[in-house]
Amino acid sequence: MLLRNYIEEQLNRLGIEVNSATTEQLCNYIKELVKWGKVHNLSGSDSPEELVDRLVLDSALVLFHIDFICKFSRLGEPSIIDIGSGNGSPGIVWAICKKNISLKLVEKSRKKFAFLNSLIGTLGLSGRVKVHNQRIEESFPFNGLNIITCKAFMDIENFLNVTHRFAKMHTYWALMTTCKLYKGLSDKFLEKKGIIRVSDLDSSVKILDKNYERNFLNKKVLLLKKAFEN
Repeated sequence: MLLRNYIEEQLNRLGIEVNSATTEQLCNYIKELVKWGKVHNLSGSDSPEELVDRLVLDSALVLFHIDFICKFSRLGEPSIIDIGSGNGSPGIVWAICKKNISLKLVEKSRKKFAFLNSLIGTLGLSGRVKVHNQRIEESFPFNGLNIITCKAFMDIENFLNVTHRFAKMHTYWALMTTCKLYKGLSDKFLEKKGIIRVSDLDSSVKILDKNYERNFLNKKVLLLKKAFEN
């Protein structure tokens, strides 16, 4: 099966519709990842189909959560930061699928930064996507962010501590994590930080969460919001 057909078929299975231009961009993203992966270990796999399953599908399914945030907060052009972007998931996938997204990628590895910089140019995303080669702990605050995201690479409470300075009132965190890490997040910690669990407030998000967990066993989307000053 052609790669573009495989991408389209798998997205349709999840109820995600994309046009032919978007499918072509996603296809080119995977091809670039395979090409660069022959020199640099960016993803741990050289199988295009496996990369689609691991990087494209789960990222694309979280777009339902992003749509919820935009609708709830009346955001026409959300500003998103993806921290520890590495191989471009989820941020690049989101920028491909949603043309209204403004995206900042933060990646400390020089080789991954080089890949992301090249990828942005190849996919024609340079007008909306910028990549920063730095450690998030050492970076200057990014202003005007609506959504902070990552595929959890550390303890969630540590991540919130590191990124809390980027959050203003009503900034969201959309974290692609695991059920195990999710269970380690305490309500006491969130209360101290002035952060609430959005899933506790809206039943539609609970449906999105269950749909994600059903398709990706042991994975979870954690949607949080800066709601109080502390």
